[in-house]
Amino acid sequence: MVPSLHKKYLSVIVDRVFCKCAERLVEKLKPDALSGTSVNMEEKFCQLTLDVIGLSIFNYNFDSLTTDSPVIDAVYTA
Repeated sequence: MVPSLHKKYLSVIVDRVFCKCAERLVEKLKPDALSGTSVNMEEKFCQLTLDVIGLSIFNYNFDSLTTDSPVIDAVYTA
C-alpha cells in the first residue's frame, strides 16, 4: 500500500483520475446549475467516488457520472 501513496504516483493519479472525474462532474452539473434544477449531490458524489475508485484501483471506468450504474443502484437497494 505504501508505494501507491508515493508523491510521484499521487500526482499522476490526481491529474489523470481525480481531475478528469471532477471535470466530468462539473460538465454533468452545468445544465442543472444554469436552469436552477435541484440535484441530489449525495448521489453525484457516490458516482464520482465509484469512478475514481474504479480508475485508480482497478483501471476500469465505470462511467457512472454519465450512465446509470448497476453498482450504485445495488448500494442503494442494499
